[in-house]
Amino acid sequence: MRFFISSLLYLIAIGCLSAEMPKSSSPFAKYIQLSGNITPSLTYVLKVRYSATSNDSKCQRYHSNAGKFIAKTHQETYSPIIDGMSHEIKLPLQEVEPNTHCQWKSVGVMFCGFKRGEKPNKCTSLYAFNGQHHANEITMECSDRGWCFHQGSGKNGLIDEFNKEYVFNVLQK
Repeated sequence: MRFFISSLLYLIAIGCLSAEMPKSSSPFAKYIQLSGNITPSLTYVLKVRYSATSNDSKCQRYHSNAGKFIAKTHQETYSPIIDGMSHEIKLPLQEVEPNTHCQWKSVGVMFCGFKRGEKPNKCTSLYAFNGQHHANEITMECSDRGWCFHQGSGKNGLIDEFNKEYVFNVLQK
């Protein structure tokens, strides 16, 4: 019986992981645009995290450590355009269609800074979309080992307005 239950949970997990996410027909209906200076030896990727907001069981997964069902999540990764010491990226926050059964919503962005030519191995929360700090300029400082931090503030949730451009600098610490 235990084998049957384990096998069933495995098949459900595989089915959930391989399911296609519903793509939005207007991914830039909600966005943030970042541009600014970047240290020439650095680059980064941004990972937008989506969460199902419906309480339906089809939109949740069992978290064994928590011992309960939690919302399913999904992540999309984006790279900036870098030209010398400047960079820019227009980040879609509605890549996954929100008007579906699971009611997907972007809930945050992870910043992964790293040396050019290497792969990212550490990410930090850049934005949790509940910010109330009204930042117009944000500076990230990254160490040689890939640890990156907000310069000065130490706060998450720096963005509380969408569909606008922010000055975003990425510097070597």
